[in-house]
Amino acid sequence: MEKEITYKKPLFRSRIGVSYKPIVIAKSLEEGLDDLAKTAQEEEQEACWLYVHDDSEWYNLASKPAEEIFGRIAGFEERDLPIVGNKRYIDYHTHPKRCLEQEMKEVLEEKRELHPELNAQELEQLKKAIYVYCSLPSSTDIGNYIRYVHEERRDNLHFGVVSPGFIAEIELDAALIRPGYEFRYEGLQLSLNKEFSREVWAKASALELAQEYCKKLNAGIPGLSIKIRQHSGVGK
Repeated sequence: MEKEITYKKPLFRSRIGVSYKPIVIAKSLEEGLDDLAKTAQEEEQEACWLYVHDDSEWYNLASKPAEEIFGRIAGFEERDLPIVGNKRYIDYHTHPKRCLEQEMKEVLEEKRELHPELNAQELEQLKKAIYVYCSLPSSTDIGNYIRYVHEERRDNLHFGVVSPGFIAEIELDAALIRPGYEFRYEGLQLSLNKEFSREVWAKASALELAQEYCKKLNAGIPGLSIKIRQHSGVGK
């Protein structure tokens, strides 16, 4: 039988950031999101926290630092969600700036090698499309979310991704979304990455691009709702 985890409040008022201790911090939703946006900007590791709406409390879920595989941060080990009763919960994690920049560098280098004819404007548009892609949940994230809602069978659990400039809010309808839909999501992402790197989208802002991207993801995956907004204090 697994030992029950006891969450403790830190001695001093702390930032909602990278931690591997079972701590709980009392802060409002927007205060915590401010902290996570700064964390996404400044920290190399991902942070993962559960926000309890009814209590205005944040529970740290990350239990072990991420490892690097082939130079990439490979996520984190997560504690079981401390969900009890019918309170409202949101599971948030960050997509660090370092990961976004690494992904952008690799894709741009590959594109330059395959398509040396690309001009500066086309490369800048591609860079903006990658920025949007990295700000949204990955197919691995979506697969984990689907597993949670089907195992827990709860409609009071939602999810969020905090990147350097955006906050993505994700809701799943367990009656419509199915295990395996993360592969449909991944395929749709690949086609959208090509679409949004084209010249036709050159005049759109990163936020407009992200919002349109979400509309197409939501329309293509039954039971998925992703809403994105730019963080008020930290952005591109």
